Amino acid sequence: MINLFDYYSQESWDLHYSLLVSGYKHPTFVIHDDGFLPDDVLSPYQYITGFDKVQGKPRYFNQIEVPAFWKISSNNRTGQIHDYSHLRANIIYASPTHQRFVKEVEWLDEAGKRYSLDHYNKQGYRFAQTVYGSDQKLTTTTYYDAHKRDVLVENHRTGDIIVNKDKQLLVFKDKADFIIFYLKEMGLAAERLIYNSLSTPLAVARKLAHPGKDVLFWQEVARSDVPENMKVLLEDAKSNTHIAVQDWQAYLALSQQLPQETALSYLGYLYPLHRQNQARPQALIFTNSDNIESLTELVQGLPQLTFHIAAITEISSKLLSYAKYPNVKLYPNVTSKFKDFLLSNCDIYLDINHGDEILSAVRKSFEQAMLLFAFKETQHQSKYVSPQNTFEAQEVQHLIQKLSTLLSNKDLFIEAVYNQYNQLHLGNKDLYRQLIQ
Repeated sequence: MINLFDYYSQESWDLHYSLLVSGYKHPTFVIHDDGFLPDDVLSPYQYITGFDKVQGKPRYFNQIEVPAFWKISSNNRTGQIHDYSHLRANIIYASPTHQRFVKEVEWLDEAGKRYSLDHYNKQGYRFAQTVYGSDQKLTTTTYYDAHKRDVLVENHRTGDIIVNKDKQLLVFKDKADFIIFYLKEMGLAAERLIYNSLSTPLAVARKLAHPGKDVLFWQEVARSDVPENMKVLLEDAKSNTHIAVQDWQAYLALSQQLPQETALSYLGYLYPLHRQNQARPQALIFTNSDNIESLTELVQGLPQLTFHIAAITEISSKLLSYAKYPNVKLYPNVTSKFKDFLLSNCDIYLDINHGDEILSAVRKSFEQAMLLFAFKETQHQSKYVSPQNTFEAQEVQHLIQKLSTLLSNKDLFIEAVYNQYNQLHLGNKDLYRQLIQ
């Protein structure tokens, strides 16, 4: 048995984690390798380029090779490369972006249009380069080994993949054939597949046509129709695939559109929960902006609640002015260690900062069993916040009243935490074992 994921998204991570804690420690492979895959996740591109055996550190933004006198500038989100006043490239950082580790460099022509994209990996190498046509569409991606030699070329217009392996040129007509070659090289082509996409992983599954039962974990949100590729899968007489839907609303929608005899079930995630909520009157806000919705009203209306406001940058004078309130604590330039301290010592998270989310704050707070609240105007990840804990900005007094009620009654507070998790329809280990057995 193997996991075959198209991308290693947050949903892929959640499924991978759910399988691991349920006792399934089989190999995990990802088709689209962004260079920063976890150490326990493999890809065919790592195998062909040899970077699965190379050690190194991510490349820092000022280590990009540029011509003399060109300038590299950066902030905590992105970077740029200038030739005097002319913008030559944009730098995209790996997450978390404040570490400024280079993931991609987008090179621009004289008109400011993208013509190529350099891909860097966590070992600090430029392991691939994508070239764009005049229409700004993908043309080719070339992959390199640690010695900068071309080892694979993917033609995005035709779908062909050419591999230079052991001094032989191997040509594959599409990505699915390349993946199957890789699985055969690894001695895993006969294994059952667990996959989470109806694109290339489905094509691989159909070409392999295993007699054993594969499992498709459908992770998309609810929609009004059945995806065409799913219809093809269900109509394939040779397919013995079970579909496990991981979004509750999507499951309800599909259940109404598919025949009752369809091999379809719901199976939620198992999330990592690092501690229990203690209902302490300690609220956390991570922000890189001084624009925090209704902060004055909240601070003044909830004197019994301590507000811990942390940033990975300096804090503006506007935000510093809140130090006059005895229930506000400000933390500029917060370190990773102190970030973890705050996450473990606060029991409420307020997703009320305008601008970007930093440090995956909502998800990290969720994993710490914190009770989450948000304004609709500032909400960054609605999935983890109970609808009854989400307010319009103009309803700030309702939020104040709710927090006051919960802070005065620990039982109600803990019940709200349980409701926060129950609304996600979580799975459990036994259900995963029953499905995959």
